[in-house]
Amino acid sequence: MSRRDPTAACVTYERAAAAVASLTQRIGLALCRCDIYGLAMEEEHPGPDTAALWAGSRIKTHLWEAYHETTDADSPYPPERRLVAHEQEEYLIEADCPHCLEAWRLVQQRKDARKAFGAAKRAIRQIGRNAIARSPA
Repeated sequence: MSRRDPTAACVTYERAAAAVASLTQRIGLALCRCDIYGLAMEEEHPGPDTAALWAGSRIKTHLWEAYHETTDADSPYPPERRLVAHEQEEYLIEADCPHCLEAWRLVQQRKDARKAFGAAKRAIRQIGRNAIARSPA
């Protein structure tokens, strides 16, 4: 295994961590613009309709619905299967909520960013293991 520059590994790690944090923040901001979010956070007329928009501590935005939606009985797949990525995207397009669709796309980007972050962490750990192996006992 090739030796890697520790400074470059740290820079890669920090950039990956910043990318994950930024995407997480952007996801939250996009979801805050969803109409359902606005209704759920309404304080003037809270009631049973507002309470129905919550699932524990989460608001049932269009994105939440896409993640919890299952296929119908006419599907060639087994029933009660959750939607896969391309089906979630189609669901959000049909829901006509550009904010939740944006959040979904950012979630997909964050998945890739988390993979890069994991690779950066592994690289730093490898540098540490190599240093330990080279040092006298």
